[in-house]
Amino acid sequence: MTTTTNIVQLKSRNIAMDQILESEEMVNCEESQSSRNMKPISSSFSTSELSDDDISYGSDEGSVNSYDEEYDCRQTNNFTHIIGGPTFSDEEISYGSDEESLGYDLRLIEAFNSRLDTSSITSDSDIVEDYEDCDGEIYTSSFAEGKEELSVEESDLYGGNTQEKEDYSSIHFDEYDCSYYGCSDYCYEEELVFTIHQVNSPLMTNIEEDLTLFTISEEPELEHAENIANASQTKPAVERISVQYSVSSYREDTKIEEDTDEYITDIECLISNLEASLKESEYSPKSVAQCKSNGTSHIISKSRDSESSSSQGMNTKYHEHEKLQIGLSLLTLEESLKASNVVGSIRSVDDYDPSDNVLNIHIVPHTHDDVGWLKTVEQYYYGQNNTIRHACVSCILDSLVYALEMNPKRTFTYVEMAFFTMWWVEQSDEIKDKTREFVRNGQLSFVNGGWSMHDEATTHYVGMIDQTTLGHDFLKKEFNYVPSIGWQLDPFGHSSTQASLLSSAAGFNALYLGRIDYQDLEKRYNEASCEGIWNASSTNLKDNAIFWGLTGSFSGNYGAPEGFCFDILCDDDPLYGMQEDDLYMRMMNFLSQVKTQTERTRGNNVMLTMGSDFQYENAMVNFRSLDLLIDKINSMQDETRKLFPNFENVHAFYSNPEIYTSYKYKEYQYDQDSSIEDTNSISNLDVKEDDFFPYSDCDHCFWTGYFTSRAALKRLERVGSSFLQAVRQIQALYRRGNRVDKDAILTLEKAMAVVQHHDGVSGTSKQHVAYDYAKKVQAGIDIVIASLEKESIFGQHGNIKFCQLRNESICETSQTSSSTGSTFYLYLYNALGQPRSEVISIPVSQNATYVVERIFESGTTGDDDWVQVNSTVVPNFNYAKVEDAAPYNLMIDAQDIPSSPMVAILKISSESQALHTPVKSILQESRNLRSKDSKPFVLHQGNTQIHFEGGHLSRVVNEYGETGVISEWGYYKSWVHENAIHEEDRGHPSSGAYIFRPDIPDSTLQTLKPIPAETRVFESDILTEVHTSFEGKWIHQVTKVYHNENYIDIDFTVGPIPIHDGIGKEVVNRFRTSIQNKGVFFTDSNGREFLRRQRSSRPTWDLEEFEPVAGNYYPINAAIYMEDDDSSISVLTDRSKGGGSIKDGTLELMVHRRIIEDDSRGVGEALNETESIEAYPPFGDASRIGDGLIISGTHRLYIGGKKSGAVMAREGMDKMFSPPFVFASTSPFEDFNQFKTAIHLPDNLQLVTTKLIGYDDENKALLIRIAHAYGGNECAMRSKPVHLNMAAVFPESRVVKVTEKTLTANQDKIAWDTIKMNWNQKHLQNSIKEELVMTRKEEQGIIIIKPMEVRTFVVILDK
Repeated sequence: MTTTTNIVQLKSRNIAMDQILESEEMVNCEESQSSRNMKPISSSFSTSELSDDDISYGSDEGSVNSYDEEYDCRQTNNFTHIIGGPTFSDEEISYGSDEESLGYDLRLIEAFNSRLDTSSITSDSDIVEDYEDCDGEIYTSSFAEGKEELSVEESDLYGGNTQEKEDYSSIHFDEYDCSYYGCSDYCYEEELVFTIHQVNSPLMTNIEEDLTLFTISEEPELEHAENIANASQTKPAVERISVQYSVSSYREDTKIEEDTDEYITDIECLISNLEASLKESEYSPKSVAQCKSNGTSHIISKSRDSESSSSQGMNTKYHEHEKLQIGLSLLTLEESLKASNVVGSIRSVDDYDPSDNVLNIHIVPHTHDDVGWLKTVEQYYYGQNNTIRHACVSCILDSLVYALEMNPKRTFTYVEMAFFTMWWVEQSDEIKDKTREFVRNGQLSFVNGGWSMHDEATTHYVGMIDQTTLGHDFLKKEFNYVPSIGWQLDPFGHSSTQASLLSSAAGFNALYLGRIDYQDLEKRYNEASCEGIWNASSTNLKDNAIFWGLTGSFSGNYGAPEGFCFDILCDDDPLYGMQEDDLYMRMMNFLSQVKTQTERTRGNNVMLTMGSDFQYENAMVNFRSLDLLIDKINSMQDETRKLFPNFENVHAFYSNPEIYTSYKYKEYQYDQDSSIEDTNSISNLDVKEDDFFPYSDCDHCFWTGYFTSRAALKRLERVGSSFLQAVRQIQALYRRGNRVDKDAILTLEKAMAVVQHHDGVSGTSKQHVAYDYAKKVQAGIDIVIASLEKESIFGQHGNIKFCQLRNESICETSQTSSSTGSTFYLYLYNALGQPRSEVISIPVSQNATYVVERIFESGTTGDDDWVQVNSTVVPNFNYAKVEDAAPYNLMIDAQDIPSSPMVAILKISSESQALHTPVKSILQESRNLRSKDSKPFVLHQGNTQIHFEGGHLSRVVNEYGETGVISEWGYYKSWVHENAIHEEDRGHPSSGAYIFRPDIPDSTLQTLKPIPAETRVFESDILTEVHTSFEGKWIHQVTKVYHNENYIDIDFTVGPIPIHDGIGKEVVNRFRTSIQNKGVFFTDSNGREFLRRQRSSRPTWDLEEFEPVAGNYYPINAAIYMEDDDSSISVLTDRSKGGGSIKDGTLELMVHRRIIEDDSRGVGEALNETESIEAYPPFGDASRIGDGLIISGTHRLYIGGKKSGAVMAREGMDKMFSPPFVFASTSPFEDFNQFKTAIHLPDNLQLVTTKLIGYDDENKALLIRIAHAYGGNECAMRSKPVHLNMAAVFPESRVVKVTEKTLTANQDKIAWDTIKMNWNQKHLQNSIKEELVMTRKEEQGIIIIKPMEVRTFVVILDK
């Protein structure tokens, strides 16, 4: 017989308070941290003075196995040691304490059979672990160990052949945080763990639940032992029994004086007798009591009033009634871990035969960890600021390592790499190796795998790709792990782009969702369609169908079934410790909920998501009940056959979403191959082709407000994302590019990934968290700019500044230079794949005559190389009241800005004699309209006439005809539940960060009239600006008509929104037109495909309408358009927002919100953005400071002929996302354009990503993403597939190799195509034929990009 060595980590169990100390001085764990300090002290202890009278008994009601909330607050330091090893009498244990009392507990914790090679056991002489208190001070726990060898003989343990002695002298230290009750609760429990190693030794398992503890005394109560002795003769093998000794300390001046060596001798005596009993397959009460009868087992309950001094000279006074408890608990597999659930690895699809009529219940433990929401990312991770919400992500991950190690059948699913990477870098090599093993054996799985769980309504597809790629890259590098499941549990609605691009194209086989509209959910209940197939791009991409399903037992969320949340944050009772009858009733309740779930889908598999927000901080609490849950289900076959008559058996087991999906797909294939016509067959799954917007969870609860919430943050996110693409290109393509600090770019990448979170850019976080998101993004931008400046990336002398705040008329370099008449230079960088022409606005300090010149030839810097560029100056009225804003803007007509990597370089100088010239002298015309009856006027844009009336844009006449269009401003009054007239309305939520709810359901927009006296017109040969202010003077509009462009810009400034009347307001820009759209309009999905919307209707169910306004708002990430047989109008946005067509002929976009009440959806505060905010409790009341927030933005209008809305929108969407990036410098260049040729893609392709991923002296590797910009049937010419030669993309480099990857570049596309699950059988044959044609062409070096495709390549270039 071979001995297998096992190392056990121990987690503290709860000790009933009446078994610890009955102390009047016991400190309540709610006590403020300011009143206590934690200081490490050292002690040794002995049992030499113990008498037989000092015995404490455990019981069912007061045993160490009981749970008590007061005890749960203790933080635990765990030490693991092997029985028979060295003693520790001469060494010391450092620990923190809070009270004058000591509690001791010895107990058996777990039995399981993980096998560990003895070579992995180390013998360190000292193990030191630091831990941090809430004030950030570091304390050290140390345990110095002797080097004695552990002598373990097989004949001693098993009565078999004597084996070699092995050195098992190792101690494992681990720390568990008890921060559930707040960091201020400095409660600790030190635990020594002793383990018996026994292979294939039979151990009875039929033990009553209340046998988890029995105590040893002079007159022991031996009912438990008798039950064991009389157990069934069918005894599964158990390889290990652990016995735990714990020291719980409560006061910093308490000292343990008993000698450790003698105490461990007592334990070893008890263990040796237990071992002898196990060898004979029975348990003898006499053998356990033998040690006590020999006078070696002692338990104390002794009063001491004397004071003693520690070795450090510290005076300590012992509290009365200290108790040392010794108990043994056999947690056998009948009670917590069934033997059949321990041996072997987790289940796989190979274990599943779909022809068996078995209901498989997949138990999926998981946690949902918001990457910011009520607290910042760091506060969530470290467990800080628990006055707002208790959460500690690092504690969750720490706890999981132990819990998974204790049972190889346990699984766990994790999502957010932002947190996981923070935890990962803090871990030792030992913990990293364990974690890698969990991943390899399937215990730990990752779904989504992105940096965060991004939002789906307010994110742009570029940001979604970037954040997912960042997480996937980490998983690939550290674990060689490729996620195959999408996991979008918490976003408030779901986009078609998420399904088609961020799931199917990203290498996912399935996508699981938490929330869908309550009416949709009810319909799916009735039709058993809570799972199905999502073919979200059926008109464009033929092979993107995936399986989708709801989580949370189809409850509309993602948690456990009602009554079965076993987490310490929940109120549901655990399963263990219950009387058998009560446990039976709980199990029947659970199974009845499972039955309901099976009736709401098709097939023989159901998934139960056992977890929720920030759960599993004390993972053993969860898993212990889950272990028992699984065991009981599998042992109740008689009951389950009655409850589930359609199934021959019911099988529950630990699983994960990947296993569940594999089971579903195997069943799907089997049913299709078998031509099963049963309506319950999974082969008859419902096919969905639209999206899941808008989302509502009750009649008047439409989550459409967050489409616009925190408009300023939404704009900053768009700026950061587009800037990130530009600097990646610079790093990848410029000669000096590899000098750009890659860590600086990574900082920006991480910041952008964090803000994609569904409580980030969505605008649904608390105010201080929104500040933190913004700070992270801006810090990332700043550190990248600093790196660009340092490396003189464009070849300039001196400093170069990125003019990020041009929209606020701020650019330090141009303002300073223009104020002194100095010359300065502009570098215009265009990150698109095509050249462009735009009017560039540059803030200047003087109203002067500026000479703007551009160089077009490379090589020299002489005057002959410069060509003058048309420009003009317009005044800045600073409607946003921006401090340090320039009084004027220099408008430059920048034509043919080359695409990357070339730049347009401009030189700006002023004529000194023209300084301080009045504005009128440099404007062709300046008109002030000061009366209501002012005459209309017409502006010309090429052949297009643009009519204005009363300060309004009124109509457009072009080659397609005349289209009436008026730009209006107004607001909806926010509904407040306190103002409810009807009783039934008072329980409904107010408008808030999530929910948009007008004061009445069919509310009319409260329009604001323009003020004619405030309307001004400034006209030049570049553009004409019409300035309009609206009543109240908190909304201002500048209509810009560019003479060389085919669009009109509506620049707006909104705020502060007045709320002095006690009414919140939702501000809207509405375009009222002559187009007869009959309620039909189109919105983009994350900047990709356009979806048809029909007012007051849903594609997949009959809508019962309660909110005609809010219920018809949809997310707009890039554009919205409507059209008829005569005209079309497209409105492009510079950030995400909400909008719709509430009345025929209108498009409206909500641009800003200020709400005075919370909507009761979790954030807990009103969306009232002001200049600043007071600190949150306990340091302040989080009250708002100053005026309301002012935001500025742009709507771009295209007005054209019939059915041209999509084409017009496509023309400008990429330009709005990625404007020219303007850098300013006071010094000339020395190395003009490093490239003679720019990238020039066809007009219907987008250069999405150009990223340097590796280089050496000869080659460099780039990650390239290229997207088709058009959808099928949008344009006769541009909607066709594009044939692209990659060599033509990089004309100045030789393409060495091109490898196509999946969207996030973590696997080869060809390999993925061979293993992906095909859920779209009806399109399979056509798709195969089409792909064969495409493949033949691509083998010839031509890449074919079809409409709406985004393709990802790794390209190796010869430098």
